[in-house]
Formats: sequence, structure tokens, C-alpha cells
Amino acid sequence: MIKKSAPLLEVERLLDLVPFLSVNPYISLKELSVEFGVSEREMSNELIALSMCGLPRYTPYELIDVSIESGYVSISNHETLDIPRALSTGELTAFLLGLNLIRDSLLNSPQEKGSPSKVAQVDSLIARLKAVLDTPIDVELNTSSHFLTEIERTIASRGSLLIRYLSSSDDAAKDREIHPLSISREGQHIYLSAFCKSSQAHRNFRLDRIEAVTVVDAVIDENLIAQMRKVEEESESAETVAPMKIKLRILRNKRRYAELLNIESIPSSGLVEIEVYSQVWLVRAISAARGDIEVVAGAEISALIAARARQIRSLYRS
Repeated sequence: MIKKSAPLLEVERLLDLVPFLSVNPYISLKELSVEFGVSEREMSNELIALSMCGLPRYTPYELIDVSIESGYVSISNHETLDIPRALSTGELTAFLLGLNLIRDSLLNSPQEKGSPSKVAQVDSLIARLKAVLDTPIDVELNTSSHFLTEIERTIASRGSLLIRYLSSSDDAAKDREIHPLSISREGQHIYLSAFCKSSQAHRNFRLDRIEAVTVVDAVIDENLIAQMRKVEEESESAETVAPMKIKLRILRNKRRYAELLNIESIPSSGLVEIEVYSQVWLVRAISAARGDIEVVAGAEISALIAARARQIRSLYRS
């Protein structure tokens, strides 16, 4: 079973809350929280979010009216959402793009390959949307990079490239001279296997993180090609680097950090143990939490966070 993210679960609850409250008026906040399996504070926050839902113009006349009085919840003015409304061309186009994304996800999902009926249902909705659009639109999802042709040409000629690559760990774009070896696909992403001259090591680059490509007038010799191929094969057969385990306590905004840390749910105690591959990313994430996350076990990470905090504070000194 595919685990649903915290935001997706919240959206599902918001959609279920309207019909539930309409047939269960003046239910207590405590009972409502138990019914949906969340804390009273989380339910209050979701009811506030629900009160901001409605129709365009979003005046009090178009918004759902949610009231919490003396610990009891009531809802009104939700009938306006039941009124059919004409969608604009922009809204129809957005739906069309979303449906194509869903279709692409179904086609590439191992769990759904044996269920073509879902794809057929999506195709039917796409056809109906195209029929009502003022201007016909054909959407073709192309997951390959626009640098792909140049990279394949360089691989065939055994040449070199200068790329500008955006690193996910430090969020910085850096220039790297590489000798491309091969291209592979994993899930929704395309990866370039290459020998990085800058680091003198074999590296894998995600194509959608490459910001620029320049052909370098340099051809590598056969011995170096054989050496790089050997490095590539060894790296594929090598064991995956073990991740770091660290214990954290989430003090506030649990839903937000469940999504950030890719955790299905956070217990009421807030204690979680996660696995990370990048210290740099973890230090940045905890520093940006502004006290919402406490490091329970991980002295090295705590020291790095403290050093980063001192460095940031020094920037504000006169």
C-alpha cells in the first residue's frame, strides 16, 4: 500500500468534514477530533482552513461559515459549493494539465500497471475537457531534459561537457567539467552517469538539475574511457552508503514537519527517529525550523547547528 503524505491526508479530511458536519451539527470539538483521528488543536487548525474555502471572489457570501462556540462545531453556507459553475479556460487548462500528470503517474506506477481501467477513466475525462475548451490544447508530458540530445551526442563522440549543476544538498549551482558515460531512468527522473573532472570521481547527475550545458573541445583517450567504465560498474555494484540515524523531537507544526521529513505521522510525544544522507541538508532544515525541532540524540549535528546559528547571528552585529 502506498503511504499518503500528511498534506494529502489533510485534504482528504477537509473534503470529508463538510458532509460530516452537515449531518452532525453542533458536534463537540473533542468528538470530532476522535472521529478523524487528530488532536483537538490540529482539528481547530483544519476548521480554520475550511472556513477559507469557497468560490471565487471569496467574500463572506462565498466562503463556508464554520463556527466553534463553547467547544461545539457547526457549519453553514456550504450549499453554495453544490451549485454547478462554469469553469474558465484557464481553470479547464489547469485541470487538463493535472489529469495528464495523473495519467503519466498511473502509467509509470508498478502498482497500477495491472489496472488499465483507471487510465481509461482519466483518458475519458481528458477527452471531455478538450471538447469544452474554446481552443483545443494538446498536452504532451516530456520528462526528458532539453539538454538530452546534446548529451547523447557527446557520449557518442566520447567528448566532454561543462555543466552548471544545482546541488540538492547545499542549494547552489556549480560548474563541473564531466565526461558523460551513459543515461538511465529511475522512476520519474533521468540520470546522467559521468566522470566528474572537478572531483576526480564517478558521479550521477539528475538531468532536471542541469541548468546549462557547454561542449568542451576535449576528447578522452581509450584508456581513460575504460577506467571510467570500470568505476561506473564498481559504483553500481557497491553497497549503498549507510544513512545517519538521528532522534528528534517535533515541538510544533507536526503536519508541516511530517511532510518535510517524509514521515507518515508524528506521535503526540513528538519523538521521531529519521535517516538522512546529507548533514548539510539536515542542519539547514533544523535551523530553518526556528525552534520547532529539538535534537534529542546527535551531538555532532547539534554542534553544527549551533555553529551555523553563531555565524548567522554575527551577520547582524554592528
